[in-house]
Amino acid sequence: MNLQTAPRAMVEHLSLLMVGDTGFAPSRAKPLPDRVYKYGRKLSFAETTEKIKADINGDINFANIETVISDRANLVPRSKKYNFVTHPNGIKHLVKAGFNLLSMANNHAFDYGALGVRESLRHLKPLEGRGLLAHAGIGMDRAAAGKTPVFEKKGIKVAFGAIGIGANGGGLPRATDNRPGQLSLYLKQDQQFLADSFSRSGADLRLLSVHHGPERVIRPSGYEVAMLRSLVAQTDADVMIGHHAHVSRGIEIRNGTLMVYGLGNFNHQGTANMNGKNGCHNYSLMVRAHFVRESGKKPVLAAVEALPIQSTHMQPERIDGVRGARRIAILNGLAAQLDQPKTGSQGVRFMAQDDGSGLHCTNAARKHPYTAQLCSNYSEQHLASNQQYRQAVATCGGRAPTRMIAKVKLAPTLRLASLAPVAPNVAMVESQPEVTGSGQEAANAKPFSKQLGALRSSIDLPTPQDKSATVAKARTMHETDTKQQPVITKLSRLESNPDHWPAGMPLAWAVPENETSKARLLRWKKHRYSVAEVEKLLRKKGLIR
Repeated sequence: MNLQTAPRAMVEHLSLLMVGDTGFAPSRAKPLPDRVYKYGRKLSFAETTEKIKADINGDINFANIETVISDRANLVPRSKKYNFVTHPNGIKHLVKAGFNLLSMANNHAFDYGALGVRESLRHLKPLEGRGLLAHAGIGMDRAAAGKTPVFEKKGIKVAFGAIGIGANGGGLPRATDNRPGQLSLYLKQDQQFLADSFSRSGADLRLLSVHHGPERVIRPSGYEVAMLRSLVAQTDADVMIGHHAHVSRGIEIRNGTLMVYGLGNFNHQGTANMNGKNGCHNYSLMVRAHFVRESGKKPVLAAVEALPIQSTHMQPERIDGVRGARRIAILNGLAAQLDQPKTGSQGVRFMAQDDGSGLHCTNAARKHPYTAQLCSNYSEQHLASNQQYRQAVATCGGRAPTRMIAKVKLAPTLRLASLAPVAPNVAMVESQPEVTGSGQEAANAKPFSKQLGALRSSIDLPTPQDKSATVAKARTMHETDTKQQPVITKLSRLESNPDHWPAGMPLAWAVPENETSKARLLRWKKHRYSVAEVEKLLRKKGLIR
């Protein structure tokens, strides 16, 4: 990726972290002031986020609060299957941990009736301006429930609104002019009410939280997708943050708007242990969006990170290495249903990274040093084919492409002030199923200089020369060859060898997923080999494991 960046003073960077359903109590449990219980295990509020706290590092950190907030033990639950109430100390801990943007619009906001809504609002009030930037979704009346509070972060005005299925088209949970509650996602007048509130905000960036979708269904229906796209257009939202399904769902970018259809769970002791489910259902997501804004212009999406997590029923933790890459492959497969280029919609395919995360970058990433460095390793050439991603979904990760996993170029905990742009370096690590990959294989490889001759004789590789001269010559040859042989015009030389290759290996070639057998033979005649082909030979020769 081109790392020429605009001057730091002219461009601002804003990060938004998003997580799903959150609450600190099993169904109908009394609110405890200092701990949570589940399956006989006891944890303090702080212990529940201990393994994930380093990733709660956005400028804005969003969570869906799937519970009533109260310290009262005598609240009367409504007649329904699950009722959640969390002690105010649990929410105070979330704010202390870094969560500063909360959605309250969901199907559990009214678990303890109108009194429960009043209790939640009463306990949120002291947190406003004391770590909590804003909350939205419920109110003492319709105007308050549909309000889109505006706050400023890094000079960027941000508006936030929330709506969901909690009101079910009407009934007691729906707010009116004289009754507390929330707006209904399924009522046109409530959708327009929220859109009007956004339009009056005068914000640079609009964030829309939507609680929607059938539970444990990884693909939204066509109706659901159409409705949400319509709502995004109506509200002119820059980000749609979706939750409720308790599973991860596809992500799309539609005309510049990031649409997250399902984050899954985050930290909720009232939800099921999903760890034992299949690979399509046993992970949730933390999603980190990066925006950049040039002076006088609107913020634009520069990059998106997808972080698979597990154990969301008690103590969430990251899923790293190849296990994370399998989930990223599934997520990429789910994105296919969202492809609709004619309307500006594109399902997001993430490049798997060695810490288990996925990364997607746009051209805007080069405008700021942070996103330029974050994306310096990003290349769409290192995505698998759509067919492989479809197989990953069909087998729930059993046949996920996990061969090439890019190295993370920027630890999320690094401070912006310490960063400097770096040169591109697409480095890959080789990995075995369910084992974290690393770049240390080369250290354990046999001395390459003694075996290079034998290897060259088997695949007829050219002798290493001066690197700059070799690359220049290769580019010239490639330009000439592609003119003569248009069938392989999509071939391109990789920017850098994988770190686990022994020194001296010539650069490999990226191969199009729809390469014909004729094109492959022509490529082999020119001694051009893909990463997979070279790795196969290296393993056969015992040079890498």
